[in-house]
Amino acid sequence: MQVPIEVTFSNIDRSEAVEKMIQERVKKLEKAYHDITSCHVYLEKPHKRKDQSYQVHLEVRVPGGDYAVSGNPGDRFNHADINIAIRDSFKAMEKQLAKRKKKFASRRHTALNSSEE
Repeated sequence: MQVPIEVTFSNIDRSEAVEKMIQERVKKLEKAYHDITSCHVYLEKPHKRKDQSYQVHLEVRVPGGDYAVSGNPGDRFNHADINIAIRDSFKAMEKQLAKRKKKFASRRHTALNSSEE
């Protein structure tokens, strides 16, 4: 299943290279976490501020909940290089989804053990 991806650029020129990078990152997530239903990536470069780092807001929907990674000024998900900002945001999302997967696996294991008794 191909996850619907929405990419929003704010104060940044749309870039096919950036969109392709995001698509590849989402495909990687989808391979590991099959139940993703949608992904929204919001890329922003604030104007009229000294800090000109890119901010990445990433939202992933799965059955039973939404997961988000958000970069705010001074946050570790903000970088002067948009590629690094995207990479770090997706790594953080992978960690959240891995934690979710582990939690559900342990619940399933517990349920199976209790039904065998």
